[in-house]
Amino acid sequence: MLNLLLSLAGIFALIVIVGRLLHRYFIYIPDRTRVAPEEAGLAGVEEVVFKAADGTKLIAWHLPARGPKPTLLYFTGNSGNVANRAGKIRTIAADGYGVFMLNYRRYGGSGGRPSESRIAADAVSTYDYLRGLGVTPHDIIAYGESLGTAVAARLALQRHVEALVLEAPFTSTLDVGRLLWPLFPLSLIMVDQYRTIDRIGAVKAPLFIIHGGRDAIIPLDQARHVLHAANEPKSLAVVPQAGHNDLFERGAWEKVRGFLESLRPVPVVAKAGRQVEIAAAASGEARERRAASSTSQRRGIPAKSRQVKPSHDQDSEIWLERPARAARLGGSSGSADPASAFALGFLAGELAGAADGLGLLAGALLRRLLVIITELHLAEDAFALHFLLQRPEGLIDIVIANDDLHAPCSPFGRWFWEWNGGQI
Repeated sequence: MLNLLLSLAGIFALIVIVGRLLHRYFIYIPDRTRVAPEEAGLAGVEEVVFKAADGTKLIAWHLPARGPKPTLLYFTGNSGNVANRAGKIRTIAADGYGVFMLNYRRYGGSGGRPSESRIAADAVSTYDYLRGLGVTPHDIIAYGESLGTAVAARLALQRHVEALVLEAPFTSTLDVGRLLWPLFPLSLIMVDQYRTIDRIGAVKAPLFIIHGGRDAIIPLDQARHVLHAANEPKSLAVVPQAGHNDLFERGAWEKVRGFLESLRPVPVVAKAGRQVEIAAAASGEARERRAASSTSQRRGIPAKSRQVKPSHDQDSEIWLERPARAARLGGSSGSADPASAFALGFLAGELAGAADGLGLLAGALLRRLLVIITELHLAEDAFALHFLLQRPEGLIDIVIANDDLHAPCSPFGRWFWEWNGGQI
C-alpha cells in the first residue's frame, strides 16, 4: 500500500514538473514569420523596430490616427502574429483611428521568448515608445484581444490610458485551462496565469467589453465576471452570433466604434440653430468640466445617472453623459451610441432661451410634453431609464431602447412603440 502511495505521489510530482516546464507551449502559439505591412495589403502602415527594457528586439505595426482620433494600442491573442490581424487594422483604419499593434516575443520577427512578466514589461515599453512618437496619453486606448485583454488591463494600471477595450476577455488563463483539463493540478503547473479578475478592480479608465455569444473557447460568463469586478464606467456588449475569432466579421467593431465616439464631444446642431456639444462619457476635458460642476447637480435626477448641464456662455453648450448604471433587467450596463443619443440636441434649443441658472428644472417653462427617444447599445438585456421631471403640464420622459432588440422595455416605451407602428 505504501509503495502504491509513493508511486502515485511520484507520478503526480512528475506531471507537475513536466507541466510547469512545458505549459507555455500550450499558451503561446506564435507564427514567427516576419511580414511587412505592404505584403499584407496595408497602405500607410509602418513596421517599427524598437527595444524592450532588457534589450530584446520588438517589432510592431503602426498606423497614425487621422485628425483628432485616438490610437488603439493593440495587444493580440495568443496565436499567429500581427499580420494575421491585417483585416482588423484595415477596418479600424477606415474610420480614421490609429493602430499600434505589437508582435509579442517570438511572434512576427520579435526576439526572445514569451512569458507573462516579459510581455507585461514589453507592453509598458510599447506604450512609452508610442508616447515618444508624440501620441498623448489622452489619445491612447488600450485594446486587448483574448490573451491580450490581460496585457491591456495590466498596462492600464501602470500607465494612463483614455479607455480600456477588452475583446473576448477571461478571468484568468487558469480558469480557461480548467475548462479543458479539469483533472489536472493547473494551479501548481501554470506560472503564467494572467489573472485579469484580480487586477480589473483597480483600473480607473472607462471599460468596454465586447464578447461573442457563441464563444466556445472563453465562455461569456467569464466576461461577465470581469465586468462585475470592474469599476464604473463600464459596459459589456455581446454579439449574439459571434464566436471567439469572428467578432469583427459579425459587427463587433461597430459597437467598439460607438463606445470610442462616446468618449469625445461631438458638435451637433440644436433646434434653435445653435451649435451644441454633447459628450456621452467621462473623458479628458469633459471629466474635468464635470468635476467642476458637480455641486450644481439637479434635484430629481437619480444619483446613478449623469448630468445634463447647460453652460453659462452664449453658445448654449450642453453636456450629456452616459448613465453609469441604470435600472436593469438582469443584464449589464451598456455603452451609449452617440449617433442616436444626439437626438437630445433639439432639447438644447428649447432650453437655450430659458436656461437662466435653473438647468433642466426650467422644464416648467416648456409648453408641451417632450418625448425623447434615444438608443443604447446594451449587452444582452434591454432596460429603460426614466428621468421624470415634475412640471405643471406633465412630464419629460426619456425612453431608452435596446439597439439589438429594437424594442423598448418600459410600459410607456411599449405603448409608444405600438402607437408609432413599431418604429423608434
